[in-house]
Amino acid sequence: MAIHRYLAEKFKPELLGSDPACKAQVAMVEHVLRDVKNQITMPAYRGEDKQPIIDAAAAKLPSLVEWLGGKAFLCGPTPTFVDFYFFEILNWLQFVHGEEAWQSTYASLETYRQNVANLPGLKEYLEEPDCPEKSRTFNNKIAKINNTV
Repeated sequence: MAIHRYLAEKFKPELLGSDPACKAQVAMVEHVLRDVKNQITMPAYRGEDKQPIIDAAAAKLPSLVEWLGGKAFLCGPTPTFVDFYFFEILNWLQFVHGEEAWQSTYASLETYRQNVANLPGLKEYLEEPDCPEKSRTFNNKIAKINNTV
């Protein structure tokens, strides 16, 4: 998350939030997402069973779905850096669940994920033939699940 914040501060400060209230929401969501990331990543390093990851997601994501509501992005109508972090988390969970199960379980989050994927700049990056995101490499080589570098 520190890298996301650094890049926003250096290159696109508007991704930090538009006003003090939005910045406070970004900070709150940042901490929630850090917890989600820890809960869904650690099981990949402990064993080859994806079910603990799916269970952790099922426990953690409903509050984020509720928070998101009908908003285009986590903190309102414009993206902030936490949207890019959550986008990474959702890509990992889509990989773990499988495309069909992801769609049926988290349709509202898939809509959100597509909102982020269609942002100018990111959309073009994701469409590049040699885009590293297509390899779906999420974890270090010591992980038991998706352990490529």
